[in-house]
Amino acid sequence: MALRSDHGTARLRRMARRTPLRKWLRDAKAALNPSIRLLDTVVVIRYAGSVRITQGVTFDTVNCSLTISRPAEGAVLLTFKGSDVGEFGDAPFKELSKDLAAHRTIELFVDAADCSGATIDVSSEWARWMSENRTRLTALHLLCGSRFIKLTAEFVRRFTGFEERMWIYTERAPFDEALSRSAGR
Repeated sequence: MALRSDHGTARLRRMARRTPLRKWLRDAKAALNPSIRLLDTVVVIRYAGSVRITQGVTFDTVNCSLTISRPAEGAVLLTFKGSDVGEFGDAPFKELSKDLAAHRTIELFVDAADCSGATIDVSSEWARWMSENRTRLTALHLLCGSRFIKLTAEFVRRFTGFEERMWIYTERAPFDEALSRSAGR
């Protein structure tokens, strides 16, 4: 006798072959267990309007939004809103690799004023990426919106060896001033 889960899996495979994705997801949820909530973790990319010199790209997920824009040659602004729980995968790193390919060095600005937090795994991935690209990042400016983000940033600064090249801001005005200086160079 086949177990119920085996029967459900075979049914899902049959449904996947002959139904559109949206209907398949709805039916899959019902077939598995009505109490299971399927989350849409597909990264949706939409291109934003121009940001001074170049265009930006926005990654939206259920929990977080990340916009990567380029206010000047060699300057990149990351704007986080929400809580980063790792739904972006390596998409932000792939987007930043375009800047590293186009410029010998870049200055990175991170606006996390509207970011409520990031998981340890996400912080570790960013720290790893920063360490790997340490020689290519001339400076890192981080605007914190919470004590947790500031504490995480302090840890990342020490871990990645960015002590003298990483500035952590708790107020918007100095961060915006540094960004304006970089865009005006």
